This record gives sequence, structure tokens and C-alpha cells, in this order.
Amino acid sequence: MNFNFPLFSLFKKYINSIINFICKWSFSCVLIFVFILSVTFSFAQQNVSLDTKKSLSQYIFRTWTTEEGLPSNAILDIIQDQKGYIWIATHDGLARFDGAKFTSYTVRNTPIIRSHAIRSLLADRNGAVWIGTQRGILKYENNQLTIPMEFSVLNEYSIEIIYEDATGVVWVGTSSNGVFFYQDGQFRPLKELRLHLQGAVRSIFEKDNALYFASQRGDIARYENNKINRIVDFEQTRGILFGKTINKRTWIGTDNGLKFLQGDSLISPPYPKINAIKDAFDILEDQNGFLWIASENGLYRYNRTTKVLENYNETQGLASNILQKLVVDIEGNIWIGMFRGGLAQILDGKFVNISPSEGLCSNIIYSILQFTPEKYLIAGESDSISIVYGNTVRNARLPLQLPSQRIRHMLFDADSSLWISTYSGLVKITRENKHKIYEPKHGLLDDHVRLTFQTKDSTIWAGTRRAGLFYLTKEDSFKHVNDNLASETVMSMAEDKKGNFIVGTKRGVSFIENKQIIKQLWTQNGLASNIIFSIFVDTNNVIWLGTDAGLTRIEGDKITNFDASSGLCEGTVFDILEDKEGYFWLPCNNGIMRITTQQLNDFANGKRPFVDCRFFNRTDGVKSDQMVGTGKGLVDSKGNIWFPTYKGVAYINPKTITRKENDSKAIFEKLETDKKNIYDFDKDIYLAAGTQYLSIFFTAFDYQNSFSLDFKYRLVPFDKEWIDSQNQRNATYTNLPPNEYRFEVITRKGDGSWNEENPSILNFTVRPHWYQRLIFQVAAVLGVILFFLLIYYLRNLQYKRNQIYLEKEVSSRTEEVLKQKSQLQVQKEELQNTVHTLNQTQIHLVQSEKMASLGQLTAGIAHEINNPINFVYAGVDALQTTLDELMELMNLYEELEELEKNNANEEQKKEKFNEIIELKSQIEFEELKQDLNQLVKDIRYGAHRTSEIVKGLRTFSRLDEVELRWADLHENIVATLVILRPQYKDNIEIIRNFDKNISQIECFPGKLNQVFTNIIANAIQAIDEKSKNNKIIISTQKLSKEESPLNIQTVKISIQDSGKGMKEEIRQKIFEPFFTTKEVGKGTGLGLSISFGLIEKHQGKMEVESIIGEGTTFLIYLPIDRNEILST
Repeated sequence: MNFNFPLFSLFKKYINSIINFICKWSFSCVLIFVFILSVTFSFAQQNVSLDTKKSLSQYIFRTWTTEEGLPSNAILDIIQDQKGYIWIATHDGLARFDGAKFTSYTVRNTPIIRSHAIRSLLADRNGAVWIGTQRGILKYENNQLTIPMEFSVLNEYSIEIIYEDATGVVWVGTSSNGVFFYQDGQFRPLKELRLHLQGAVRSIFEKDNALYFASQRGDIARYENNKINRIVDFEQTRGILFGKTINKRTWIGTDNGLKFLQGDSLISPPYPKINAIKDAFDILEDQNGFLWIASENGLYRYNRTTKVLENYNETQGLASNILQKLVVDIEGNIWIGMFRGGLAQILDGKFVNISPSEGLCSNIIYSILQFTPEKYLIAGESDSISIVYGNTVRNARLPLQLPSQRIRHMLFDADSSLWISTYSGLVKITRENKHKIYEPKHGLLDDHVRLTFQTKDSTIWAGTRRAGLFYLTKEDSFKHVNDNLASETVMSMAEDKKGNFIVGTKRGVSFIENKQIIKQLWTQNGLASNIIFSIFVDTNNVIWLGTDAGLTRIEGDKITNFDASSGLCEGTVFDILEDKEGYFWLPCNNGIMRITTQQLNDFANGKRPFVDCRFFNRTDGVKSDQMVGTGKGLVDSKGNIWFPTYKGVAYINPKTITRKENDSKAIFEKLETDKKNIYDFDKDIYLAAGTQYLSIFFTAFDYQNSFSLDFKYRLVPFDKEWIDSQNQRNATYTNLPPNEYRFEVITRKGDGSWNEENPSILNFTVRPHWYQRLIFQVAAVLGVILFFLLIYYLRNLQYKRNQIYLEKEVSSRTEEVLKQKSQLQVQKEELQNTVHTLNQTQIHLVQSEKMASLGQLTAGIAHEINNPINFVYAGVDALQTTLDELMELMNLYEELEELEKNNANEEQKKEKFNEIIELKSQIEFEELKQDLNQLVKDIRYGAHRTSEIVKGLRTFSRLDEVELRWADLHENIVATLVILRPQYKDNIEIIRNFDKNISQIECFPGKLNQVFTNIIANAIQAIDEKSKNNKIIISTQKLSKEESPLNIQTVKISIQDSGKGMKEEIRQKIFEPFFTTKEVGKGTGLGLSISFGLIEKHQGKMEVESIIGEGTTFLIYLPIDRNEILST
């Protein structure tokens, strides 16, 4: 975001200032107009927004105490200012209330307040609030609490009353210093009054253009045409509590009761019931002529037409009996200031409540039944049934005493007979007023009957608590459905459009056709819960279940469950009631949910991710949030919806629930930053450069729906969209860049839409740092331009000078260039010769390295071949000696055989045989046979070993092959080990871990042998011969494309030694040409460099890892198929 301050921003700022001025003054004019209306009504009747058809006990009394933020529960005065705040004076400080929160001002948090008790308040016509304390007057203006200089004359006086008359003069009554009036910017005492009035001035009021002063002692004085006369004294009043003019009639509250001030006399009002009220502290009259009276015995309301006096006090639920103040705000709400009871508000509520206070039979209600368009039967935890019609509640006259104190359900059947389900049997009362009680002897195995239902075929069904389901036969007795019902506890029943009977129990749902169970559903079939409180079948034959785990929808074989994750406000659904507007009303544990059936169906069909649920509870006028779980509600013929609760019944007409149009705009309370706080929004607001933290506090007034008053805000141009803050009344930003900002806040209107066309606006500017200001930016741009122009001029001047100089130089340099050209040609030829010489030298070096390696190998190979040949030579000599001895023995055997052929005598044969035995003994014939076998083995081993070495040499001799071919990798490694065996012999253990999945790879076999020779030879040399457990581990592994660093199928070769290892600086240089750590003459430093190059020639990769003291590992990665490289 770019932040600049071009010239046209000044024009925009000027226009915005004009618009803001007009908006502020137009809004102020509206507030003043509203205030004038409120003042006018203070002298006439006051518009109260309560339905006077309700009794006092049917209203909602909302109470606030110190627990909610009041400084004290002892209320002395209440006013509403022009902006809409409710101000409360208490015995321990002052409070300002916007419907959501209290802002307290006490001696503990506001040093300017010097007295605990705040006795009187005034909201004047200019919008200021005057606060009377026991030590002077304070003034709240422009969001700040002050003591103006001219108020200091009253600083030590205890203020009892502050009053503004019709001309705008403010009058102040004190406890012991008389009356002062404020005019032309200063206070003056009304000195003459002290001659006619004694004691604290408790009340000031107007009548017939005269001003009246009343003292707590009981005197009343009239001030008219600058003359003062006492018209009433103590003997008539015995003390005055208040005085107020309403509808041209002046009421005086005295210790002798309520009086009228008629002329100069006090008379009793023509309402005998009111005359009995003592200690009335305040009174108001509404537009319907009702009188509302605050007294020491609670609240009274008197209907002058019907002459009915109602009382509401602590026994009905009021927090305190002592009421000291009654005030009507501009919305028509009544506010009550109580002594020790806090602040109370009387609300009409969206619901009508009927409870035992109105004569209902019980607090806990189970069943509601409509039997005429205007009359209803209501039953619950009682053996009586109430009839409700209009505002009248009475007990129904029944032909029998009901057998139980608990009536669970009522039903009118097709014959207009009333069925009453109790926990002592089922009662039937016919329209002829005949009755019968069905008990176990009539087929009901359990007399705890929970509910009844009549299906389309006129069958009466009864569900019990402990024995399941029964139906009434033609013989007027009940028959048990013993067909494995889901549970013996029946909780709900319904019938679908196809005539199937549906029974909800504590353990699932059973479907019955022709009195036989045809299907059952449980949680394992997809239900949210097995506890079925209610069943509802809609017009599309979709079945809905209310359970303790939410709402369940059944359409055919498809089951959909709704709970909090789907958008429900609560997890338990006790009943399902559908109104005529297409909404489901779902009573639950803590209130009532309302959801459109269209949204529920869309969710079930995958057309929306969740449902929108509106919640109703005590804030909407229901006396009890807790609905009765097993109770059954009612949608009556007028569209009213009735709910059984734990405090009677509550009903509502859905057409009347739309909130009143709330067009109240938000107002701003404070702009808080890390540098300062701002309360005056009538001036241009500038925030210091570098402001890091900014919080804007705002509010709006809708005292009937303060808990559901929602806000949205945005900061232009910072926020791109509106931010929904719900009921939160502040917005915080950090590190805002310098710019001009417009903060907008809107409220939700009564129809649920947002008041985007008429937002509340607060303009402010975050100042830039000096280097961000326009003048600096312009100067900086001009400076840069001038700087570049100067550079351009200097460079251009220098260019011209250089051009002249260069022209001279070019001619002289041209000759030199021609000379140098010929010299360069000669140097080029010399350089080419040098490069050729270096190439030849490199070839010789590589060949030298090969020859050096070959020399080492040759010596080792000669020694290695000599050993097995010695085996053969030694074996042949020994074999020759043995063969000679054996031939001698064979000759003797031949001679003996000849004697046998010639039939020689026995003596000759025996003599020859003894020679044979003697010769065997001499040559140790038995051992000779064993030696002969060993000699043959030794000769065979020597020949085999020689064959292996020759084979290895044949494999190793392919060093100079230039063509790629497929070769056995493992064979090459083994050949290398054979060649190098003389260097390690028995000192080092060679461990081979070859991958059997590797057969052949495409390579230069001879060049790979050279690489293996270099690496393994280095590994052998790196191992200390004196150490033990010397090992060289040679491993191969086939890697997939994903595993290989070459991104193709690869063979990984690992050669790991247990040598001394190498330092990191050596490891990093090991592949550099001519780098060696060997002694001079023992290495050229080219072995590993050449090996590295050979691996690269194979399109492979070589790495080395080494740890000092643990050894070194060389890792070689070779592609298996070179064609795969080309395709990649």
C-alpha cells in the first residue's frame, strides 16, 4: 500500500470535514429532538413498550447487581442522557450503562470524585450530565468528567436534587444550604427560600409555569414571578419523598401516602386502592393510563379503567422490596432503582408465560391440548388440569378425582373423548362426561402410562413406562404388543403417510404395520442416539427424530444426523414443532432452537455445509431456559407454538418475533493509543507519527435486545471487507502506516440485515514522520533531480574533453595496435605449442600414475603367484619321493606274484612276504597314504589359486577399453580384491555385502577396476596393521529412481574402512589433482582425482565421508542403463 499526500488530498480532507460537520450536527439534532420529546413526556404520559394485557408476573424482570459491575446495589437515581446511556447514581459511586457493560466512576478509580454517595443526576438539554454528590457537583461532557470552575462554590455542599426547568435554568437543592440556580455561567443562591423551607430540599418540579420546592421535612414552596410562598407544611405531609408532574397532574409522595397537589392544597387521589400504598418513592403514568408506583413493598401497577391494582415484590422474584426510582427510556423500557437490590429492567419479551403465579396447576408441565379456538387444557405435576383462555386460568371441572399427581399426556380422539395418561392408570372421559380408568385388569400390564395415540384406522395406542406398547381392542380392553419392541419404555409415537405406526423408545425406533413390528432402527443403523424423545412426520413423509444427541432425519434408507457440528445450538432435542412459515422449533435443555426445514433438507442433500440456528432463552422472554424433556408441545390453530417448561408454559406467535426496527447508530466512546487517549470526536483527530497501537471503543443502544446486538466494522483503506465483531464493542489495530483513515461501524437491523447504508464514521489521520511528509518528499525528489542534472552536465563536459583527447590518441595507438597484432600472432603460436606440451604432460602423468599402480600390483602379483607355485613345486618333490617308495613296494608285490605263478615253495614266498612287511614298516605305509592325499590337495590348491590370479589379471587387464559394454560389477570387485590380496592378506577382514538384485551394468569395466583398485588400496594403507579387528566392508545396493541422487535406476557402491579417518579440510581436497598425504615418492596425488573423473565419465557420482578415529567411506553411484540417462 502506497501512502503519499498529494495536493488533491487537501481538497478531499476539506470535503470530508464538511460532510462530517453536517453528519455530526444532524445526528446531534436528532438526539436533541429525542431529548425534547423525553422531557415533554416527563410532563405528560410516558410511552411504555410493554403489553399491558399481561400481568406483572408475566413480564421479564432483568436484574443487574455488583456482580455484573454496579458499584453498589443501593440505587439513588437513574437517568438517560442524549446519547442513550443509562446513568445510575448509587451509594458507592456512579455507573454508566450501555446495555452490555457498566463503566464505574468511584472515589477508588476517579480522583475527581470526592464522595462515595451520588445522590442526584440530570441530563440537560445540551447533552451534558450533571452529577450531584455529597461534596459538590461534577459534569460529564465531551466524554470527560470535570468540575468546572464555576461549580467550585458548591464543592462542600451535599447535593440532594438537580433539576432543569422549561427555560433551561438548572436548579440545585442541597441538604442544608438551600437552593441554588445556574444561569449565565454562574451559580446564585435563592436566598428567600430559606425563610419558607426547612430541611433538605428533596424535590423540584414545575406546574402551571410555576416552580415548586419540596423539603424532606414536609414543606412545599411555590416560586412564581420572583416571589416565594409556602403552600404546604409538615402537618399535612409528615415528610415528602418526591414530587412529580405527570399529564398536568402533580403527584406528591408523602409519609401519609400519595397525594395530588391541587391549587395550594394536597388531596387524596380518587383511587381508593392507591391510597392504601404507603411510602411511595416514585410514580409514572404510561400512554394507556396505567400508574406504575415504586414503594417499600415492591412495584404496583394500577389500571384506572378496571381499577385493578397489582403488586410484584420479592415473593414473586423481585430482588428487593424497596424501590426508589422508576424511569422510562426512549425505547419505552421501564428501569427500576432498588435499595440493596441493584438495577432492574422490565421487559415484555417475545413469549407469553403462564405459571402458578397466574393460577396454573403446576410449574412442571407435560401436556398442552387445544379444545376450542380460545381454550387450552394444560397438565403436569398435579392431579388437576388447568383451562387457559385469554388471561384467565382456572381449574377444569372433571367428573372424577384423577388417580395420580402426575399427568403425562392428554389426547382428544375422533369421538371427542379425552384420554389422560397418568402414573396410576389411563383415564378416559367421554363427551357425555362419563369416565373410565384403565388399569392392569383391563389389559394394561403397567399403570404408568406415558402417552396415547390414535392412528388413522381409529386404533387407540398406549405407551407405558415399564411394559411397552398396548392397543385398545373392540372389547374395550388393551392388548400387549409383545413382538420384541425396541424397549419397554415408550417415549413417543407417530404415524407416517403410508399408515405405518412408528414408536420411539429408550432403545431405538420400531416400525409397526398391522400391529406387527416390521423394522427397527438403532445407533448401529445410523441413528444419533437410541433415546427417542419425539417423532415428527412432515408433508413429504420424511421422518424426524428428536434425541438426546441431536436431530435425526430419515428419508427412505438414508439417515442424516444433526448436532452442534452441523450448526445446532444444543445437542439435545426434546420435541419437534413445525410452524406455518416452514421453521422447526426444537425445545432443548437450555432454551429453544429455530431452524428452517429447507436448510435441514439442503444439508441432508449435500447442498450446504451447516445450518443456521437461532436460539431463544430467558433473554427473549422465556421464564425458564429448561424445557421439559418428556413434555409435548403444541402448534395451535392460530399458529401459536406452546412449550412446556419447568416454570409453567410459554407460547409465542412466530409472526411477531421480528425485533423492532433497530436503526440506532453506533457511537464512539474512546480512541485509545499507546501515546494518548481521545474522547472528543467533534474535532479533527491527528495521531502522532509512529503510533503503534490503536483501539477504538464504540457502542450502540438496544436495551430490549442488548445481548444480541451485533456489530461490523472496517477501517478504510486498511480493511478490504467488513469485520464481524458480533457483540464485541471495540476494534484494535497495530502499526498503521501514515495515512488518512475512515473507521466505519454498523449494527444489525431488526430484520436481520446490516445497516451498511448508514454507518457511524470516525475520521482520523496518522501523521507521518518528518521524512514521510510531502514537503520533504518533494524536496528530496527535486534534490535527486538536480543531483542527476549536475552529474549529467559534468559527465557531458568530461565526455567532450575525452573525445578530443581520444581522437589524438586513436591515431597514435593505431600504429601500435598494428605492431602488436603481429606480436600477438607469434604469441598465439607459442601458446598453442605450450598447451599441446601440457596435454602431453598430463597424459604422461596419468600414465605414470597407472604405471606406478601397475608396478605396485606387479610386485604383489609376482609374490602372490609365487606362493601357490611353491605349493606345487614342494608337492611334486614330495610326491616323487613317495611314488619311488610306492614303486619299490609294488615291485616286491610283483615278485611275490611271480613266485605264485611259478609255484615256488612256501619258504620263498614267506621270505618275500617278510620283505614286503619290512619295507612297509620302513616307509610307514599307512602314514604315507595319508600324506599322499594331502600332497594332491596342496598341488590342486596351488593350481586353483594360480588360476584365480590369472583370471583376475585377465579381468583387470581391460584398463584401456574404450567401448561401453555390459559387465558383472561384482566380478570386477572380486577381481580387484584378488589382485590386492597380497597387500592385506590375513591382517584385514574383507566383508562383502552384495545386492543379489544387481546382475550387470553398462560401463567401462577396466576403468572401474582402476577406480576400485585406487580406493581399496588407499583403504588398506589407511588401516594400522598393529590394530585389531581391521575391516573393509564393500556393499552394493540397487536404488530406485526416487531413492537415487541421479534420478534414475542406480547402483550404489560403498567401500568402508576401519582406518584412522581424515580431517574435514583433507576430505574437501581429496579429489584435487596432485593432492596427497603420502610421503614424497610414495604417491603422485592423481589416483583419486583420476578415479573421480572416471566415475563422472560414467555419468555417475562419487562422495566421501570420514570420521577421525572411525574410518572413511567412499560412496559411488553408477547408472545401470546409459539409455535411461539419454531419455531423461
